[in-house]
Amino acid sequence: MFNLPSRSLIVAQTRRCLWVFAICLVLGLNLSVAHAVQLEQVSTAKDTTTVDNSADELFAASGLKKLVEQIPASTAASFEVALTADQLPILFSAVDEESIRLAVNNAFKQATFNKYLLKELRQGMSQSARQTMLDWYAGELGQRVVKAELENSLLTSQTRFEDYQYFLQRYPVDPVREQLMLNLDYTMKSTEAAVEMMTNIQVAFSVSLARFMPKEYRLSRQEIIDMVESNHEYLWVEYTTQTLEVLLFTYQELSNEELVELNDVLGTQAGQAFVVAINNGIKKGMFASSLDLGDGLGALLDQAPLSPGI
Repeated sequence: MFNLPSRSLIVAQTRRCLWVFAICLVLGLNLSVAHAVQLEQVSTAKDTTTVDNSADELFAASGLKKLVEQIPASTAASFEVALTADQLPILFSAVDEESIRLAVNNAFKQATFNKYLLKELRQGMSQSARQTMLDWYAGELGQRVVKAELENSLLTSQTRFEDYQYFLQRYPVDPVREQLMLNLDYTMKSTEAAVEMMTNIQVAFSVSLARFMPKEYRLSRQEIIDMVESNHEYLWVEYTTQTLEVLLFTYQELSNEELVELNDVLGTQAGQAFVVAINNGIKKGMFASSLDLGDGLGALLDQAPLSPGI
């Protein structure tokens, strides 16, 4: 991504984690517009509930909680590939591999993502909006969508996804369906969010790790930001293609009519609030985990931490 000594490590750390982000952004939101409006009207009367557990209930009912459970194991698997292929920076060549595994496990914890996602669901959505989404997830279509998202999660179905990519090379998707997916990407801002998250991850990890690096490799926070931002256009092109493939794979069982319905509902107040909350929660969880990873791996270099300039 950029020419820091930690480049290969960053690629290994983020490659698979970004897939869950793309999936989480499109969690079952295919309410019809009429149904969404009707649910919002019904849900308004429930805003006076004394104890509001709707954020926790939505976190579970949407399937997001189960998807988040997969992040630690997936991240560990990505690093295992890097360790096996000897892809880590030379600075870590003398570091015990088990210590690296422990640092990864300590950085990417389910509890971290749960905390940020639940906070965003509580603070970024009204009780009425949360109840609207809960009412939909309780329906037949909502449950079918959750089932598809969990079964087609790239964190557990990477091999099937790679087979699907090969299938797309031989049998390109119908232009009409492809445009529907591009419309979804635009409405949900999936590519935009993925690029922003990748940028934040690189900055957080690099700034954190830079404190422990030899002076000849150490960059200031601003230098790191400049190098990351110089790759913005490249990342946008890369993740536009990846997002399209992820959407096609995740919702391959949905009809074109259902995709239109999904795109329509994302314009509703409840749908937009839900997407933004998920988006922000995942980004903040990845940012915090990347900071922790930089600290953990940096400590393994057995150097005294210096000021990162922030």
